[in-house]
Amino acid sequence: MSRFKTIAPQDRPTFKVAFLYRSHGLISRETFNAFQKTYDEIVNSIVTCQDEDELWKFVRSMFDFDDYADTVPINAANLSITFDAVQRLMNAMALDWNRDISIQKRIQPFVYTIQAARALVAKQLNVEPKLIAFMRNGSDPNAVINNGMDFEPGDEVVVWKENHPTNGDVAWEIRKARFPNITIVIVDLQGETNEEKIIHKFVSKVNKSTRIVAFSEALTTRLRDGLDKVARELDNVFVIETPPELSQYHGILTIKFQDDRGTGKGHRRKHKGKNEEEAEPQLSVMLYDALYEDHNIGVSTKKGNRMRFSPHIYNTEEHIDRAVEAVRYELSKVLEK
Repeated sequence: MSRFKTIAPQDRPTFKVAFLYRSHGLISRETFNAFQKTYDEIVNSIVTCQDEDELWKFVRSMFDFDDYADTVPINAANLSITFDAVQRLMNAMALDWNRDISIQKRIQPFVYTIQAARALVAKQLNVEPKLIAFMRNGSDPNAVINNGMDFEPGDEVVVWKENHPTNGDVAWEIRKARFPNITIVIVDLQGETNEEKIIHKFVSKVNKSTRIVAFSEALTTRLRDGLDKVARELDNVFVIETPPELSQYHGILTIKFQDDRGTGKGHRRKHKGKNEEEAEPQLSVMLYDALYEDHNIGVSTKKGNRMRFSPHIYNTEEHIDRAVEAVRYELSKVLEK
C-alpha cells in the first residue's frame, strides 16, 4: 500500500489554486489543460506506487536533470530547483500575463495569488487568513526588524549558535561593525535534548543588558515544539514587546525596549523635550504607538525604539483598509479630547 492518502487530484490544494486561476481568467485554457493532464499523472503515479525505490526514481524524473553532465544534484535551500512540470506551468503563466500588460491586468494575478494562497494555508493551519504574512523564511522578518534597530553601549544580543547564517553569530558580528559597543552572547546547546535544560541555557544568558534574544532553525527541528515555552520563560526574565502574531514557526525574535518606564499595552512611552525633563510625545509618535500596541500594526519609523517593519507585509487591500480604519479611529479619539 502507498504511504500517501488517496485524495483525488481535483481535491488537492495545488489543483484548486490552478482551477481558481483559470476561473478568474488568469491563465489560458490551454495552459490549464496542460497542467491538469500532467498533475493527474503525477498524483496518480505517487499514490499508486508501492515500491520505495521506484517512487524516488519517479520523483527524480520530475526534475529536468542533465544525466550526461558531470554534476550531482544536492538538496540545499538556496540551490534547489523547481519540478520541471511546475516550471513549465510558471513559464506558460508568464506568457499568458504578457499578452495584456495593462497595470490592472498585471496587478490582479499577483494580488490574487497572495490572497488565494493565504486562504489555503490558513485553512490547513486552522487560523484566520489575516494572521498570515508570507515571508521567504523565519529569518527574513527577524532581519527586517533587527537591521532597523539602534543599540546603546553595553547592550547585549543573545544568539543561538545553530541559527541560520542570516541571523547567526557571523551576521551579528557584521552588525557589530555599526555598533561596536554591543556584546554578542552565543548560546551553545552542545547537543542537549532535554527541554528544561535547553530553556535554562537560553534564560541563563539573559540579564538586564539584554536587548535581543534571537533563534531561528535551519536544519534541526529540536526546538520547534518548544519555541513557545522558551519565549514564555524569556518573558519572565525581561519585558518582551513582541506580539504573538510575529512569532515565526521557524524562528522567534524577542526584544526588550530601553525605556525606563514599562512597555506593552497600557504604557505610552514619553519622550524628552529640549527644555524639559519629560514631555508628552508628539502626535505622530502617539499615533505610531497606538497603532502598534492596540492594533498590531507595525509602523516604519526611525524615532524611538519601536520595531520597524517592511511595508510589503501589508500588501493586500484587507490590510490597507484595516490600517486606514485604525488611523481614523485613533485620530478621532485625539480630536475628542
